Amino acid sequence: METEVWELEKERLSHIKSFESKIKLDVGGVKFTTSLTTLRRFPDTMIGAMFSGRHAFQLDDEGYYFIDRDGTHFRYILNFLRSPETFLCELTGPALNEFKNECDYYALNELMFPFKPVSATIQVDFP
Repeated sequence: METEVWELEKERLSHIKSFESKIKLDVGGVKFTTSLTTLRRFPDTMIGAMFSGRHAFQLDDEGYYFIDRDGTHFRYILNFLRSPETFLCELTGPALNEFKNECDYYALNELMFPFKPVSATIQVDFP
């Protein structure tokens, strides 16, 4: 029984895609280079799953992995993945909305924009 389980596990693992440590990305025509470690920082996100090895991902002729999304704000996503502790988003208005939409696609919204309740100011008038 144990041998059968091991053989099944080896078969499953043989289908896992391996990546180089340096990753070249083409996000909607905008080119980026990053590390596999950066992309896998949060494994329970879409970007983490994309580069987990469990999904087929084809390289183009130039060695880039193509992601069919708007690349305009992807640099902010990479910056967050590289240094989530110090990441600051200074976008406002429509640009912030576009960025949050991309964060939602990559399942990063809750990590990047955690819910922060507004503190209530209570005014008490004493007689």
